[in-house]
Amino acid sequence: MSESIREWLNGKSILITGGTGFMGKVLLEKLLRSCPGIKKIYVCCRYKKNLSPAVRVAQILKLPLFDRLRKENPSALLKVVSVYCELTRDDLGIKHEDLENIRQNVNVVFNMAASLKLEAPLKSAIIHNTVGTMKILDLAKSIKNLEVFVHISTTFCHPEEKEIKEGLLNTTFDLDYILELVQLMDEDELEKLRPKILGQHPNAYTFSKALTEKLLESYAEDLPISIARPSIVIPTLKEPVPGWVDSLNGPIGVLAAAGKGVLRSMLCDPNAVAQIIPVDIATNAIIIVAWKKATKREKDVIPVYNLSCDEHLPITWGEVLEKGRRHGYEYPVNPGLWYPNGAITTNPIIHTLTIFFLQVIPAYFVDFLFLCFGQKPFMVYVQKRIGLGLKLLQYFTLRSWKVHVEKAAALINELQEDEKQIFYTSNVEYDIDDFMIKAILGAREYCLKEPNSTLPRARFQLKIYYAVDILTKIALSCLIIWCGYKMVLRFH
Repeated sequence: MSESIREWLNGKSILITGGTGFMGKVLLEKLLRSCPGIKKIYVCCRYKKNLSPAVRVAQILKLPLFDRLRKENPSALLKVVSVYCELTRDDLGIKHEDLENIRQNVNVVFNMAASLKLEAPLKSAIIHNTVGTMKILDLAKSIKNLEVFVHISTTFCHPEEKEIKEGLLNTTFDLDYILELVQLMDEDELEKLRPKILGQHPNAYTFSKALTEKLLESYAEDLPISIARPSIVIPTLKEPVPGWVDSLNGPIGVLAAAGKGVLRSMLCDPNAVAQIIPVDIATNAIIIVAWKKATKREKDVIPVYNLSCDEHLPITWGEVLEKGRRHGYEYPVNPGLWYPNGAITTNPIIHTLTIFFLQVIPAYFVDFLFLCFGQKPFMVYVQKRIGLGLKLLQYFTLRSWKVHVEKAAALINELQEDEKQIFYTSNVEYDIDDFMIKAILGAREYCLKEPNSTLPRARFQLKIYYAVDILTKIALSCLIIWCGYKMVLRFH
């Protein structure tokens, strides 16, 4: 019997790039809480909004995500070391002293650093996601006692494939040629070549992630690399608290916008399979992937694991959104622009008309009222952001992929019995309705800053919005009938 995950990590130091992101925070908390023998965790991040890496990391450790750890083992927080890191700079901009500490002490690298902006220009996406990873890989090569390098990719790095298998896929693009173009051409020049370079990729994000996997192959002889490909990451299922989320990206953002009444239509195939995974399950799988690469002989030089609920819990987008709507009425967010009653459609004409009449026009009207009362208008801006988000998201909500997860699902079988419960993945059972309720409550509390104590008020307001919505529809119907009647009289 090989050593357990916690035994393996005793006395080890870990480097996490992208540790300030959604998954990075959950990984940091899980390692500190479930693996008390860890020596140090170096968290790389950049300056943001004039906040230093040290301040940003300190703020992260104060989040509700870490409440359980603060209660059970507060001294574990002292193991976290912030490191300034900028993906666009030579040597990642890391100070010499920090570089030496990393090279001498780190044993495990989790590379989660990436620009997740689907709308990013091609040059920016490749510099952050591919060139940035190259610099991290070069740093990893200089680490004295490195045991494993886990790269976090995405299930959708090869969207041109109908079946996403758990292995590196052949790609037709020339890595060196594209990196040379990025170096030689400015952003505007490269954008002119965007359609030709991207091919079937819907955006620069998925392309840059595929390009990065190609890059990893060239480092396979020098580094012990594994790849984890999470799908769309959603709130926590169980730990450290059910429903924790810190971002309104993806499905949770759609539900929140619909709940506020600012989203009335979405292009979505209700029969398309939703490739989603709770963030705590994905995090546990990533830890197991690292342990397996470091302690066991693997068949593939670079093992690849798809992290998604495709086979374990198949669910369609129609089911996700319908359950979200139903439970959203039971546990509403504080209403915003109008009564939440949006719909999904695969018809772009109906979608466009709905957006125009029920989102854009009301947004301009509300902003006009704000201007009249001397307030700063913002609804048109919100609608533009929602429109951009929906445009980028619709590629994934109008299509289905067959995602193979056999290798990832089998990871749990490698663990000792006690650790199967600690690092749960495919062995966990959960009710999707119960999870949806917890996700909605989590989005209310952690993203919208609406604690459960505000639920009674939100439910009362929702009833008022419902009454206004019904009365408005009746008034408009009467107006249309009256106008029609007057027109008939005029012609006669």
